[in-house]
This record gives sequence, C-alpha cells and structure tokens, in this order.
Amino acid sequence: MHVEPHHTAEQLAALIRGERRAKVARRLDAVRLAMHGHTAAEVGERVLLSDRQVRAWVARYNGGGTDVLADRPGRGRKGPLAGDEVERLKARLRAGPTPADGGVCVLRGEDVVRILAAEFGLVRSLSAVYDLVWAERGTRPTAPKQTAYGNLYVLTAVCPATGRAEGLVSPALNTAVVQTFLDQLSATIPRRTHVVLVWDGAGYHSASGALVVPANITAITLPPYSPELNPVERRWLYLREHYWSNRVYPDIDALEQAAVAGWQAVCLRPDRVKTVCRCEYLTGGN
Repeated sequence: MHVEPHHTAEQLAALIRGERRAKVARRLDAVRLAMHGHTAAEVGERVLLSDRQVRAWVARYNGGGTDVLADRPGRGRKGPLAGDEVERLKARLRAGPTPADGGVCVLRGEDVVRILAAEFGLVRSLSAVYDLVWAERGTRPTAPKQTAYGNLYVLTAVCPATGRAEGLVSPALNTAVVQTFLDQLSATIPRRTHVVLVWDGAGYHSASGALVVPANITAITLPPYSPELNPVERRWLYLREHYWSNRVYPDIDALEQAAVAGWQAVCLRPDRVKTVCRCEYLTGGN
C-alpha cells in the first residue's frame, strides 16, 4: 500500500502515544504499519481491522493527513440527552441518593433507569444506562467517616428457591437470641414442610447443647472457612453495598431504622432474594 509522506513513522508513533481516542490510535497505527510495508491483511491482523477498513483509512490519510482519521461530525447515533440535560444528569448523579431513591446508599444502574424516566422522560434499558454513567476525570470517590460505634445484629434465613426470608434485628447476639430466631422461623414453616438450615460453626449456634433446634428444622454446619458455600452471604454483601455502607448514623435508633429498611427493601422481594442468593450447588442434581 502506498502511504503519502505527511509524517514520518516516528512522528506517527508519537501521535499514537498521545492519542486518547482508542479508535483514532488504531487508525494511526494502521497507517504507520502500512508505511513500514506491511500488507492490508497483516495490518488488519495487528490492529483488529478488516483488510477493507485498513485500505480505506490509509486512503483517507493519503488524502487529508491525520485530521481525517477521526469520526466525522454528525456520524453515528446521537446521544439520548441534549447538552443541558447531560449537565443536569451529571449534577443529579453527583448529588447522590435522595429519599425518593428508596433508601439506597449509592445510585445503581436501575436507579438511573428510574431517574431518566421520572425526571427526564427517557425510557432506557438497564444495559443502555451504563453508557451515561461516568466519573469526572481527576476525581476520586469519597465516603463519610464516623468515629462513634454502636452494634446491631441482623439474623436472617433465606430460601434461594422460593425467595422467602425471615429475619430478626437484635442489639446482642448469643445463644438465647439464636433460640428466639429459630423459634420464630419454626412458627412460619408450613405444615408437612421440613427446613434444612445451613449455617457456620459459631459458638452461639451450638453453645454446648444449650440450643434446641425445633423439630421441623435440621441445622447443617458448614466446614470451617467456607462462607462461600452459604447463599445468605451474598445477601449480606448486597445489603452492605446498596443500603448500609458509606453513611453516618446519628444514633443507635437511626442505625436500627436503616437496618430494618434495608432488610425489608431486599428480603421482602422474593425475586431479589432468588437473584442475589442463587446457589448453583442447591439447584438440579440427583
């Protein structure tokens, strides 16, 4: 392929190193390789372009230099938001969650879908909104810091198959609290149904025989250091990431309210429980 001498190979290499647009850098590299005598097929294999695309970009470079290697104005699909709407969306995302966002601590893709529909009149799929979510260049995420401490314990049993969940919020965690939770869980189990409860080997799960497991429940203790085998662990991660983290709680009552609200938002939705706690080793099989 013939390449017009608008630049030397060294100049093209320097332009490639400084080019932030991946597409343009690839086209510049195609021209540079063609300048070194590689065929269109060889160049295409190196820069992941077809033979025809390589020839077309080299021809455009020959006619107009590097300026014509960028996409032409007006080509491609227009963005869904106008200029002022883009700035409004940026400001909305920078402001973070509001009470109308359902109590989440960070805005998720599904929240952006809802915001676009409610505040901008745009209907977009979940996969499409990720093209609109970004971080400002040069910024770093920030999080509030709290030096006061208080503890609450959230006990939960979930069924990944049906999406059912039972929970208990307590200021302490010991054998008596676990006994209360088991009795509460037992009372919700339908007749002629037996529940297999998978949990870890914490001391308050055994307490030297002081714990009485109800007759309609069988408790199975996981091997040590294997939390990944318990589907409920994924639910804890989900709650921390979406509802409980990166917040300041003024007092223990506010902490309890947040614990209950987050639990209800996730665990009273069977579809969400089944998705978050889906466990491959509990499905199918013989």
